[in-house]
Amino acid sequence: MQNERAEVGRQRDQLEADRREWDERERSEPVLAAAISSAALLFACVLPLLLLAGLLFQEQAPDSSDVACNELLEQVAVLKEANEQQRLAQQQLNSPEILTHQES
Repeated sequence: MQNERAEVGRQRDQLEADRREWDERERSEPVLAAAISSAALLFACVLPLLLLAGLLFQEQAPDSSDVACNELLEQVAVLKEANEQQRLAQQQLNSPEILTHQES
């Protein structure tokens, strides 16, 4: 009978230790779960902002079409200037004052 009482006492102590362990888990696990949830929510909220900031502030390399367009515009400007100079030279050659001096 004494052995049975000792065994019941040992099992009761084990049961009490298990109960304390489960109580501790019930208190600590929700705190840990809440911390993980908060961190995940914060990350989910900040990630789009970081992506948007990265897209807005990245340096854009000049596009090859932009470079080609600028080159063509420069060539057109040079050709217009040369054409204008040639037209002015033709007007000066064909002016009446030059023609009258050449006839005399």
